[in-house]
Amino acid sequence: MRRIAILTVAIAGTLACVVLAVREVELASDATLTWSPPQWWHDLLSAPPFVLALVGTAFAVAGIVCLWLAVGMLGTGQPDDGGGVELGAGGASVVVTAGALEHLLAGALAAELEGVTDVRVRVTRRDERLVTRTFLSVAATDLAWLQARVGAIVERELRAATGIVPGEVTLEVDRLLVGQGR
Repeated sequence: MRRIAILTVAIAGTLACVVLAVREVELASDATLTWSPPQWWHDLLSAPPFVLALVGTAFAVAGIVCLWLAVGMLGTGQPDDGGGVELGAGGASVVVTAGALEHLLAGALAAELEGVTDVRVRVTRRDERLVTRTFLSVAATDLAWLQARVGAIVERELRAATGIVPGEVTLEVDRLLVGQGR
């Protein structure tokens, strides 16, 4: 989503620069056209020609750089937040998506934790570490025990699936269901 926003801003900025350049060329080519610009614009237009060229070049370069960066981000093929994991190296690598890891962890947690009614897991990557954020609706219980149990299950499942130990495991309890403790 972030890449689409950056690409949209870059294209809009580039188009605005092109429209302004075309407008200036049209005004310069036809003396009968009139346009009452604001004072700062008048000061800029009455500046020496090298200043106008410098400002125009700076805006054009900025627009091209924004567009180049946005297109480069779209072409990387990397997940937006680095949520996938590449296992192996070279031609024998396997990419495990964040969605697949999230599904695996949610299933394991739901199967092994008593009193859990809703499990959602979010897996992201920070540098070379996997970070998991688990959202649960659970019966009222000892939350320190629950956090330790979630951490152990997540570590075991990620190690088995990817060989990577998670760098951070966060547990968020959305709802505590009263009267259904363990």
